[in-house]
Amino acid sequence: MAKPRRRRNVFDPRVVLTGRGHGQVRKRFPAGQVIYSQGDPPDAAFFVESGSIKVSTVVRNGREAVLALPGPGDFFGVRCLLGAPRTATATALTDSSLVRITAAALFRMVREVPDFAEMFAMFLVQRCADDQERLISHLAHSAEQRLAYTLLRLASSSREDRALPIPISQSLFAKMIGTTRSRVSFFKIASSGKALSNTDTTAESESIRACGAR
Repeated sequence: MAKPRRRRNVFDPRVVLTGRGHGQVRKRFPAGQVIYSQGDPPDAAFFVESGSIKVSTVVRNGREAVLALPGPGDFFGVRCLLGAPRTATATALTDSSLVRITAAALFRMVREVPDFAEMFAMFLVQRCADDQERLISHLAHSAEQRLAYTLLRLASSSREDRALPIPISQSLFAKMIGTTRSRVSFFKIASSGKALSNTDTTAESESIRACGAR
């Protein structure tokens, strides 16, 4: 009987994403600052050193849909590699430190650093799998079930060094699962057995703690 393959140690992108390499720069954004906007030219991708980011888009009816919440160790803005204008807006939810890397520098790193290329490929595959699961959840499940799925996905991050809990408001949750804040306020968080607060703040960073540490 063949022995199961041991998972290789995942390459730490911080080894090469220092903010001082070719085409890189470290940038800090205070909570609430827009990093790039929907429609902007695709000039660079970003790696999160610390903080929390909201990636969202405005749909035809004018409502905002939250697509992702990148945290430490994540990339975002990687569609710059396709050369098309930005399809979403990225905003710092908390004070954040990012490494900005140009598309040309990212392509070069993929060619010249095999361990980075393997790690980045796995990240992109995982991103595709997550997006597929979210699509299935939106098509097949109720808002309550989508909330439970979202909480589970946030709490079961594959990155062991991800800092949890992530502060998430009722409004932000509603935009993530495609419902209203008033409905979210009545849902129960299964992992803690507590209802979301009936109050909400205008600043999304001053919000409830949605997920407990694993």
